[in-house]
Amino acid sequence: MKRTPAVEKLEAALAPHPDLLARFGPGAGEAEIEAFQQALGLPVPDDLLAFHAFRDGTVFAPSVEPTVLGHRVYRLADILDVKQSWDALSLDYEALPPEQRRAHAHWALWRRDWVPLLGNDHEQVALATEACFDGPPGQIVSFDFKGGCC
Repeated sequence: MKRTPAVEKLEAALAPHPDLLARFGPGAGEAEIEAFQQALGLPVPDDLLAFHAFRDGTVFAPSVEPTVLGHRVYRLADILDVKQSWDALSLDYEALPPEQRRAHAHWALWRRDWVPLLGNDHEQVALATEACFDGPPGQIVSFDFKGGCC
């Protein structure tokens, strides 16, 4: 996968900060990226794929902070796992009887056309592959699943 100008800018910005760069794992290979695209089944920007070819998310390692600005940057495999989980909860919500929906209303906020990019214990940040909240496809959305706002 070719580097994009956005990834080149990120690489240049991280170069003088080896402590930040150390938070990221090695890049994903072509086969991993192709498998991800096929499994995801949604269009994603070339910049996202180029980023994961450069560095495939943050890592958990001894003495390395696994977050950037308070969020864990998902590896390709994490994106698929987190998406599968939220998509299933979204479907579960639709099947709930009306009297049980209030307790699980945060499940209804997730959209199955979203691609999770990073998250923490109360928030997901995702790529909206379709227009939502009066914004265009490709916008980044924040989903606070404990506070209930987007």
